[in-house]
Amino acid sequence: MKMFGTPTRLSPRAQVRHRLFALSGNNCALPGCASKLVDDYGNIIGQICHIEAAAPGGERFNPNSNNEARRDFSNLMLLCYSCHIKTNDVVEYPTERLRQIKATHEQWATLQPVLQTNIEKFVDASLWQEFKLPENYRNISNEPHDEDFYTHAKSLLTTIAQLPMSTRSFYAHAFIKALRGDLWLVGNLDGLRVALNTTYQQISTHISILEEKHLFGLVEEADDWMTLPFRGTRYGLCGLDRDDNGIYLLYLIHQHFSGDPQAILSIFEDLDFTLLDA
Repeated sequence: MKMFGTPTRLSPRAQVRHRLFALSGNNCALPGCASKLVDDYGNIIGQICHIEAAAPGGERFNPNSNNEARRDFSNLMLLCYSCHIKTNDVVEYPTERLRQIKATHEQWATLQPVLQTNIEKFVDASLWQEFKLPENYRNISNEPHDEDFYTHAKSLLTTIAQLPMSTRSFYAHAFIKALRGDLWLVGNLDGLRVALNTTYQQISTHISILEEKHLFGLVEEADDWMTLPFRGTRYGLCGLDRDDNGIYLLYLIHQHFSGDPQAILSIFEDLDFTLLDA
C-alpha cells in the first residue's frame, strides 16, 4: 500500500506565493468577479485558497495526494473572501472545474501587462502572511530553556517574518556569510556585497529596514573590539532583547545549519521555522 504521510497543513513557499500574485492580474480568479486582491492603499484583501484541501475534512481533500503537492502552485489559487466561501460548494465547484478556472484566469492575467507594475508593488508585502512558529526548538538545542527564551524567540522570528521578502533574502545571505563567536554573528559588508553581486546603493534600503527593526547593525573597523579576518565595515546580526535570548537563538541556528545554507534560506526566506523543531 502506498503511503502518503500524515496530512499536515503547510504554508506555501515564498516563490509559490510570489508566482500566484504575479499571475493574478490583481483580480479574483472566479469568472465574473471584479474584486481586487489588494486595494489602492496596499491592503491585502484576497486569500490564497486550496483547490484540494490541505487537511482531511476540507473541501475536495484528496487522500491520495501529499503535503508538498497540496501546497504546490498547481493546487492554489487567489480568490476574494466572498468567492472563497462560494467554492465551499463542492458540487458546484469540483476539483477539475477549479483547476480550469485557475488556468483560464492565469492565461488572462499574462495578457494584462499594464497591471504588472501594481502587482510588483504588493507581492512582497503578502509573503509574510502565513508562517508557523516552532514548538520546541529541539532540532537546534536539547538544552532546557526558561520561558523568557521562548518568548523572545517568538518575538524575534515574528519580526523577521514580517520583513519584506527581498529584505528577508538579504538577511538570510548575511546570516550565511556571518562568522560566529561567543553570542555574536558578524560579517564583512564588502564581502557580502561582492557575493551578492550588488552595490551599496541597492542594499542600503534593506540595511535601513533591518536597522530600524533592530535586527542588524554596522560597525566601522576602527570602532570594533573584535579581531576578525577581514577589514572594513562589519555588520552584526542582533537579537531584540537585553538578556541575549534572541542572539542566542540566532547562534544556535547558525551553529546547527552552518554547513547547510539551503536550510538557512528555507528558514528565513520561506519561513519554514519547522526546521528548528525535532
